[in-house]
Amino acid sequence: MIRRLALVAALLGAGTVATAGTTPSRPATRFAIVIGNNQPETAARPALRYADDDAVATHRLLTEAGVVSVLLTRLDADSRRFHAGVTPAGPPLWADLIAAIGRLAGQIRAAAARGEATELLVFYSGHGDVERGEGYLLLEDRRLTRSLLHELLARSPAGRNHVIIDACKSYYMVFDRGPGGQRQPYRGWFLDRRPAPHLARTGFVLSTSSDRESHEWERFQAGVFSHQVRSALRGAADADGDGRVTYAELGAFLTTANATIGNPRFRPDFLVQPPGRDLALEVLRWPSHTTALLLDDPRAGHVFVESPRGERLVDAHPAASQVVALHLPAERPLFVRRHDGRAEYTVSGAAPVRLAALTPEPVRVASRGALNLALEQLFAVPFGADRVAEFRRAWVAAQMMASPADEPRRRQALTLRLGAWTAVGAAAGGTALSLVALERYATGRDASQAERERRNAVIRPCTLAAGVLFGVAAAAGITWVAVRLWPADERAPRLAAVPTGDGAAVVVGGAW
Repeated sequence: MIRRLALVAALLGAGTVATAGTTPSRPATRFAIVIGNNQPETAARPALRYADDDAVATHRLLTEAGVVSVLLTRLDADSRRFHAGVTPAGPPLWADLIAAIGRLAGQIRAAAARGEATELLVFYSGHGDVERGEGYLLLEDRRLTRSLLHELLARSPAGRNHVIIDACKSYYMVFDRGPGGQRQPYRGWFLDRRPAPHLARTGFVLSTSSDRESHEWERFQAGVFSHQVRSALRGAADADGDGRVTYAELGAFLTTANATIGNPRFRPDFLVQPPGRDLALEVLRWPSHTTALLLDDPRAGHVFVESPRGERLVDAHPAASQVVALHLPAERPLFVRRHDGRAEYTVSGAAPVRLAALTPEPVRVASRGALNLALEQLFAVPFGADRVAEFRRAWVAAQMMASPADEPRRRQALTLRLGAWTAVGAAAGGTALSLVALERYATGRDASQAERERRNAVIRPCTLAAGVLFGVAAAAGITWVAVRLWPADERAPRLAAVPTGDGAAVVVGGAW
């Protein structure tokens, strides 16, 4: 483990570029590592079908947005045919990941040296699980544990990091499972040593906020969560139309998209935690020239866009008063389909196109199965600026419910200080009294019997008092260690679910 972490440190370097907690006045220079792995750890678990496709689709999206993206995946036979022309930088192996991070680290430091704000986005789609309270993601040759992921994040030279994980039990890549199966913050060796800096500048978007599975859906040919995140990042969540997708907009979009699925087994479960808890921070910003389609026809409702190869690029359902600008690939034609199957529109021009100006054509779409029927409810609720405001209110309320109060933390800090000083003071007092007793005993060996009696009258209470003080020191020390290693529950971040308007709930974490 030490040799592996030393390798990471050598590749990344210890330098970190500080950034302010506010949105930069100019776009940041962005970098990304995109990982997809279909393969399970053992034959007892089925392989995934679309993790490699999710990685390719996310890599393409980020590249179109001007992000320097490195793709690590192994395409299966179908994906190689479907994504002809896409060549990953390497497979999802540990050595390839470290090599990619090393290359990006040099570019990030060079950009920072030029005075540019820098951000690193890490995307993973694949298998996840938890063992002994610690979450892990699967590369092809080993586990990418929570400890290793956080070590990479702590040494990232980027001013801000964004981590998006679509994997089962992805919650445990940030938090821990406590006694009785309850979730608690991770308190392993790494976070104890570096408790704040990398978390303060890192945002997490996780496909589960609990011990839950993540879904793939053949209709999307992707993970459901990954497709929703890509839809949001392509502009479906950009409620104010400024070309930036913030954590508030992303969280509100995910909440709205899943609001009408009644069965919790089918309803996607997610967690959004922005860097420094600042919902105004952006996950992605698009160059102005990339806008290709304006959804300005309120009659269209829920629509999705497909590429010429049938790849489902984005789902969107703007509110009636909302005009959404989608950022789409340059390939043509693109097909905009109404979710109700009543119409299809063809986008053939390269310039920005208004949906209201296109001529609808008939189209037919079929579906079957319980999961299909459930997932058909995705994106059923229109999304607009009011949803972002509602998500902000719910998120802040949940933070207030989940975050610890100051008083318990003050009490705990006072207990630690009192225990430390009591242990040190009692040990010092006991040592001093022991030295007095020893001095009296050593110098009284040749004294008269009467003198020895007088000396014993001093030695006996000193010895007794020293024993009591040493006992107090031991008790205070044990108390300090117990409080330090097993903090009070008030310090642990807790999840809180705050209902929104239509039966959905915003689930957020408290303090780290």
